[in-house]
Amino acid sequence: MAALLATILLSSLLVVYSAYLEQDRVELWSEREQFAVALSNHRDRTNIHVSTMVPNNDIIRIASSQAAAEQWVQSNVLDFYPGTMIRFVLVGNKVLSHDPRIWPSLVPAMRRIKNSLNAHDIKNVKVSTSLAMDILQSTFPPSSAWSANSRNISLDFALFRGRANQIDHNTSLVYTNLLDQMLDSVIFAMRKLGYPDIGLAIGETGWPNAGDMDQVGANINNAATYNRKLVQKMATKPPIGTPARPGAVISTFISPYMTKIKSQRPLSSYEPLPAARTNMPYRGKLWCEVAPGADAANLSSALSYACSQGNQTCAALNPGKQCYEPVSVFWHARYAFSSYWSKFRKQGATCYFNGLARQTRRNPSRGQCNFPSVTI
Repeated sequence: MAALLATILLSSLLVVYSAYLEQDRVELWSEREQFAVALSNHRDRTNIHVSTMVPNNDIIRIASSQAAAEQWVQSNVLDFYPGTMIRFVLVGNKVLSHDPRIWPSLVPAMRRIKNSLNAHDIKNVKVSTSLAMDILQSTFPPSSAWSANSRNISLDFALFRGRANQIDHNTSLVYTNLLDQMLDSVIFAMRKLGYPDIGLAIGETGWPNAGDMDQVGANINNAATYNRKLVQKMATKPPIGTPARPGAVISTFISPYMTKIKSQRPLSSYEPLPAARTNMPYRGKLWCEVAPGADAANLSSALSYACSQGNQTCAALNPGKQCYEPVSVFWHARYAFSSYWSKFRKQGATCYFNGLARQTRRNPSRGQCNFPSVTI
């Protein structure tokens, strides 16, 4: 559960200098082709702060060539600046959590981007990178980044409504929510490395309004609660900051992948929030089935993948075996997904298959064909 909450709350944290969060200013993550669309509908375009990102697959090329950096800055910054208020250039997305081959090129690429900005006398655009929380061993106590209790995080504590505070006994700092705890763990880690004054911005945060059955707390009620309390905290003036940095301004981006804003209706026009029905862990068996609307061609490829992983995953689908009939890609994929998930879940396998699969509590077994299950 602790790992899930960490992913939900702070999947990406930026080590950057921050700017004030004001009601008439919005910070956006947007690629070049999205700038015009994102800004054209706003009543006052000049007040929108924008962050743009160098894709991970461009980092090595830019690190090795100032000309490549200059070309990227020209296409992604100068073509829009200063009409568009670009304030951050982020070199890569969670690079240190992914391909190690890119790691040595990260800082050189950042320097080359900064050199290009300086050459054009652009001084107010900060260059940084995004870091996922898995760069730390753990987040409590923040001062030592070690915890024997990380699995005992409550949903209320994560949703800013904790009734029991947590104390870092190394510093005597008191924590009322998980987000502050995670932010301060990064602050203390940087302090130990000799960088005590670098500002922070939250690059991605939010709460999913739905999830798999083994994902505790993923529902609309909790998503609304988290986002409302997050905005309340971050928009408070004077700024609240964190226990380790009281009064600090922390620019915050709410993840568009978790929160979809479709209109600007007044809150009073919405129906009451549905009750939170997934706050208690599900205990029982689960199967992995084909999701409604799955394309047959894509299913065929996914079926081939699942059956190619060995461990007798699809032995029951061989001609003459108990699950061979009916001979249908949908039926075979249904069995293969469940079998694959049950055999490889401990190695990190999921019931997803690029959106072709979903979890179910209903046993899809038929006759002599028994579908393998996962027990949680």
